[in-house]
Amino acid sequence: MEGFVIARHRETQQCMRFLQR
Repeated sequence: MEGFVIARHRETQQCMRFLQR
């Protein structure tokens, strides 16, 4: 489960970076 949370966090970070653009 931890791995899933980390993967989800990484995806969210990418989305935030894309929105920040």
